[in-house]
Amino acid sequence: MKKILTGIVAFFSISAFASTFYVQSNVSVSGEGQTVLEAQNNAVAEGQKEAFIRLMKKIAPTIDMTEFEMLDVTAFVQDVSLSDEKVSASTYKGNLSVRFKSEPIYELLKSKNEPFLTSLPEQMLLIPVFEENGNTVVFDKTNPILTYFHLQQPTFDFFPLKVVSADENKIAEASKVWQEGLFEKHSSFLNEYEVTKALVFHVKKANDVYEVKTFVLPKNVDVEASVEFQVMDDREDINLVMKDLVQDAFLNMEKKWIYLTTKNVAPVVRYQLLTPVSKVSELKKIKDKINQLNFVEQIEIKGFKNKMLIVEMAFKGSTDELQQKLLLNGMALSPYLSDEENNVYLLTFVNDDLNLNQKQTAVEASNEDALNQDVF
Repeated sequence: MKKILTGIVAFFSISAFASTFYVQSNVSVSGEGQTVLEAQNNAVAEGQKEAFIRLMKKIAPTIDMTEFEMLDVTAFVQDVSLSDEKVSASTYKGNLSVRFKSEPIYELLKSKNEPFLTSLPEQMLLIPVFEENGNTVVFDKTNPILTYFHLQQPTFDFFPLKVVSADENKIAEASKVWQEGLFEKHSSFLNEYEVTKALVFHVKKANDVYEVKTFVLPKNVDVEASVEFQVMDDREDINLVMKDLVQDAFLNMEKKWIYLTTKNVAPVVRYQLLTPVSKVSELKKIKDKINQLNFVEQIEIKGFKNKMLIVEMAFKGSTDELQQKLLLNGMALSPYLSDEENNVYLLTFVNDDLNLNQKQTAVEASNEDALNQDVF
C-alpha cells in the first residue's frame, strides 16, 4: 500500500528564455532519390517538418497543428545532426536531431495569441542514488533505481534521459567518477553520453518510508529543477515501489515545468479614450504626449468632440496593466460615465505638467454626450 506523507514540494528556478534553441532528437527519417545525397536531403526535409510538428505539440498544444502543415520550417532550423545512418544506391535511413531557433518561434507563436512554453528540458544523464540504513549506492547493480531503469527502460518524452548501461565496466567507470566528486567538472564523462547536465534521482529508505529528491548538476545552470516528497509504501516488491516513485516524480516535474515556463500571450484590446481639453491651443501638447506612448500596439487620434480629444488605442494586456503603464507615464485612466463595459475611459494627466485644467473640463464635458458630437 502506498500513502503520500507529504505533498510534493517542487522548486524551479527558470530563466524565462533559458535556452537559445529548442531541440528535438530521435526523429527516425527515411528518403528516396536518384542518388544517396538526394535521398538524404529528402529524408532530412521531411524529418525537419516532423520534428517541428512534434515540438509544437509539446510547447503549444492548444494550437491547431494543421496551421503548420504547409509551413516552410527551414527558417526556424539552426542545424541538424544525423546518426545510425543506413544507405543504399537510392535510399537513406537515419536518426535526426534538430536544433530550432527560439526567437523566430517565439514571434510565430505570439502571433497566434496562444500560450506556449518558453523552454524545454535538455536531455540529461541519470544519476541514481539509493540510501538505506546508512549505506548509499549509486552506479551499482544492487541499486534498485538503476535496476528499475535497466529492466523496465521507462521513457519520459518531456524529460529525456540517458542511463548508464548495465555493462559492468560502464557502471564501474561511472561509480569512480561519482565517488571522486568529479561530476560537476568531469565534462568528458558527460560528453561520452552527449549531454551537458545530469539529473540526480535520490531515494532514501527508512523502514517503509521513502524520501525522494531530484536536482540537476551542474548547479550553476539556467534551469534548476528539484522535487521533494515522502511516501509510505509497505510493498515487498521494491521494483513496483521504484516504478511509482519515478513516475510520480517525473509527472510532477513536468507539471511544474509547464506551469512556470508557459508564456500567456495576452489578447489585443481596443480602447476609446477621452482626454479633456479646455483650449484648442492645448491640443498639440496633448497629442504629442499621447503619441510618445511606445508600449501600445496602435494609437490613433480620431478627433475633437465637445472639449474631448478622442483617442483609439490598441493594447496587448489587461486594463490593469494598461493603467499601470500609463501611470508610469504620468497619466491616469478611469471609466467614462460608467461606460467600462464598452472600453470607454477618461484619460487625464496626473501631474498636470502641461498646465491643463482637466478636472473642470471633464465635469463640463460630462454634462453632454461627447461621444455623439460631430468631429470638427
